[in-house]
Amino acid sequence: MTNYDVIPSKVYALNADGTIKWETETYGGNTETVLDEDHNLYVSSWKEFGGPSRIYCISPEGNILWFKDIPLIGRVPFIYVVGISSDKTVYFFLRSDAGHFCSLDKDMNIQMYVTGEISEFIMDKTGNLYLLAGRKFYCFKDDNGGYADSEWPMESKSPSRNISGD
Repeated sequence: MTNYDVIPSKVYALNADGTIKWETETYGGNTETVLDEDHNLYVSSWKEFGGPSRIYCISPEGNILWFKDIPLIGRVPFIYVVGISSDKTVYFFLRSDAGHFCSLDKDMNIQMYVTGEISEFIMDKTGNLYLLAGRKFYCFKDDNGGYADSEWPMESKSPSRNISGD
């Protein structure tokens, strides 16, 4: 099994014995990672002072397959990827003056679902998106095929919120 670690401007894949399998340079600060069914790694990155945020898709070999600049909204461009669906829709939070819960589809289209103080997100097997924003609970029906069939489709590792998936 490969483990992943992120530090500012770098993403690492680690072998089971802790040795570095590969490292890839990124744009700036990095956050949580998620895996799709093909074991591609998705990571978000941002520049601390200006510039857009960025989402990367990195192959299991450490090659950048694509990246998408996410326009700056407000003053603070903090972004983090929180989930990947089986159709490779990437879900992310964009923090600025307020929080924004958004998605990026395979055609690189951005959709914003809700703006507010977002504190939690989860996707069920059918593709429904649940999130808590401010004092409101939201459920969005999405035709995304549900979460990706990987060991790590959401920021908290598995859909059941523990690393083993049980």
